[in-house]
Amino acid sequence: MSATIDHLWAWRQVTVRRAFADFEGRRHEVGETWLITRIDYEYPKHHAIFHIEQAGQPDRFTLDLKDKNGPRDNEMREWFDAEDEDPELREIRLTRLREAKAAVAAQAAPKPVPPPVAEKPAEKIDPAPILERLSALAEHERYAEAEAELQRLFKIPHYDSEGLPGLAEALEGLAAEVCPRNRRAAVWLYDRAFDCWHGWGSMATSGGDGTARMYHIKQAQARREKLLGAPR
Repeated sequence: MSATIDHLWAWRQVTVRRAFADFEGRRHEVGETWLITRIDYEYPKHHAIFHIEQAGQPDRFTLDLKDKNGPRDNEMREWFDAEDEDPELREIRLTRLREAKAAVAAQAAPKPVPPPVAEKPAEKIDPAPILERLSALAEHERYAEAEAELQRLFKIPHYDSEGLPGLAEALEGLAAEVCPRNRRAAVWLYDRAFDCWHGWGSMATSGGDGTARMYHIKQAQARREKLLGAPR
């Protein structure tokens, strides 16, 4: 599941504003541009692994978010400009991804429910196993337990406040994966995703900010309708 760091998240087009060297020692110059396909956050190292497409080719690099001489949390806007992927291209890509996942998932048995993830300080929690457990609980229609896992995710710093779109998209992805096997579970997951989207939308600080956020919410609504049909 992709992380969100400041204004950077999956499927944003990024241009480098300030030159820097990544954790592997590779230099990134001003004007370099690429499309983010996923961001993995490594706890507790505070490393962010950027999976990107550059000139049509996949690539990846790592940022040490503790490095005082490079991009860090809450400072990404100083280092990168970012804009959303073209909406039409995004929808084509997501449609193909949903169709491919649905074809595979339709042949699979329901996932067993993983054991609970041990309690840790919020900043040290890896969200991936919690999301996996949440998805399985929803698929088995154990919604109260799934809701408890969701409440744990809200406490993770990268899913707090401005990070809610990252959690919303993660829940959308789970809904798409589960839908071929259990539509009711997919509806529940999408409802939780929209709780995140609307919570993020309510944080708008101006009319213009609200309009920009509503654009993303409407795109999510369109994705839901493509997966589940119009709301009943």
